[in-house]
Amino acid sequence: MAAGETAVALSEANCLDHGLKDCIYPCSILDDGLTSRPGTFDLITCMDVIEHVLDVPQTLRSLAELLNPGGLLLEIPNRGSLAFVASDGHFNLSGITLLDRDDAIRYHETFFSFPHDVGYYHPLEYYLRSLEQLGLCCQVEPSLHPAHRLRERMAGLGRAYPAYLMRHGWRPGPSSSGRPPLGSGTASRSTAGSRRRSGITDPRRSWPVW
Repeated sequence: MAAGETAVALSEANCLDHGLKDCIYPCSILDDGLTSRPGTFDLITCMDVIEHVLDVPQTLRSLAELLNPGGLLLEIPNRGSLAFVASDGHFNLSGITLLDRDDAIRYHETFFSFPHDVGYYHPLEYYLRSLEQLGLCCQVEPSLHPAHRLRERMAGLGRAYPAYLMRHGWRPGPSSSGRPPLGSGTASRSTAGSRRRSGITDPRRSWPVW
């Protein structure tokens, strides 16, 4: 199942390359009665998609109904990952994953004219609890995108923060060190300070859940 004409066409082309026909079923994960159309599956993958769906409970219910006894791979972005805070995977904006959705939309609008298409970043525990309530057994695997090179990430935050403020009117004065004032953004002078201010508690960029 895929969304968008381009994605559907690419999926059909990939299937044809492997000699498969009539195996693509474009539909919405939010539709009721999905199992009456494509049926159920032995394996479902949902890779970095769940944060784009506004009705997460319905999405998880649909995934559970579509799944045969087998496996569901659900990769969930970690909003507090240092890598995501430095530059999120959707818009390359520093700190946007730490904002609530309304503030994130306003932040996005200062840089882009296209729509903001990200919903909510729920914590890992929310997904595990929801899936278990639907009768699924869950296992969290090591991240597919391990965070590393901590010093480079922190240096990137240090560069992104003054660039963001200068874009919004801040300029270093004649007696300024050239560094913007701390305390109003996500950057900081130390890793520990950054974790206190931004809520970074887990360095993994995403959580693969089986």
